[in-house]
Amino acid sequence: MAPGSPEYKVVDRSILLPFYRRFLVDPVLPLLPARLNPNTITHVGHLINFGGTVLLLALWPKRGWPFLTAMVLLQVYMWCDNADGTHARRTNQCSALGEFL
Repeated sequence: MAPGSPEYKVVDRSILLPFYRRFLVDPVLPLLPARLNPNTITHVGHLINFGGTVLLLALWPKRGWPFLTAMVLLQVYMWCDNADGTHARRTNQCSALGEFL
């Protein structure tokens, strides 16, 4: 990292996050091309999360497949949220905008 560039640090006390990252995030990250901008991962996650919300609001379901679909979309959003920062650090593409997002 260049001197003066933003550096993100956090102390996370989550019990499940290390397992989530180890088994769901880290194995997929090497498959992402290094030229892929981490902010793209973030925005795709936002769109997926928005899609799940729109699905639930549009159908206003009492039960059934819309909830399962929204749950899967939420998990994909969470994957994107965890993967974007790791991908940015791995490819040295950290930015203030990425930290904001």
